Amino acid sequence: MQRDTDSDGGAFDLFMVVCFLIFAAFVFGIVAMFFNGMAAAASPMIAHGMVSQQTADTWTFIRGIAAGMLGLTMLGTLIWAVVRARERQELGE
Repeated sequence: MQRDTDSDGGAFDLFMVVCFLIFAAFVFGIVAMFFNGMAAAASPMIAHGMVSQQTADTWTFIRGIAAGMLGLTMLGTLIWAVVRARERQELGE
């Protein structure tokens, strides 16, 4: 009996995408807890004027990047999956 390598490869690619997204969500959750703690510590300092406006803007920028990290990860995973599928198609697998 001959194995259908195209189906096996496609299933493996899908499995890897799902595993990576689960791992990325786990890492995002940990990073979100860290940034939540940072926001809780920084907010009173900003409110009382203990830090400069430039420092407050930097913290806001860093929190914005962290918030967009999950979307960038999902976009990168989608691009990888499309490129991988195109490679498999060109190789005739």
